[in-house]
Amino acid sequence: MSSFFDLIQKRESCRNFDGRPVEREKLVRCVEAARLAPSARNRQPWQLLIVCDPEKAKKMPAYLQDGTPQNFTNRCPAFIVLLADRGAADSLDMGLVSLQFCLAATEEGLATCMMRWFDSDEIRKLLMIPETKEIALVIGVGYTADLSPRPKDRKPLEEIAFFVE
Repeated sequence: MSSFFDLIQKRESCRNFDGRPVEREKLVRCVEAARLAPSARNRQPWQLLIVCDPEKAKKMPAYLQDGTPQNFTNRCPAFIVLLADRGAADSLDMGLVSLQFCLAATEEGLATCMMRWFDSDEIRKLLMIPETKEIALVIGVGYTADLSPRPKDRKPLEEIAFFVE
């Protein structure tokens, strides 16, 4: 297993999936890691809908738009639709479970992309999600076609961390 710092350095938002299907065992391990994420008052408000059916996965990119084409999802073979009961989708809890899933996926050699822009009505119809559930996030999961990672553009430590001594 890689070190934690290697893992977080390696994780990135994939914009170039190669279309290969993802092994079910890898998805299960990622969901198991996500299941162990902390949540406020241990409510664990999430449910993860794993979309790996090829026909449904091919339809998903049409609903992952923000008014501009997001073609990078066209070759994405699987999606995680993160659900919660209406009104229970605390953004911190959803962020924790999502990141834990994505870090596990990176450890499994998979690529991910978390997406907040989507047509929830169309996804709801496609996947028969009940009205009692809220779609908090969609995560594309697959293998990257990029052989070398993109450099990370982050603010320097001096701009974001301050010691109070």
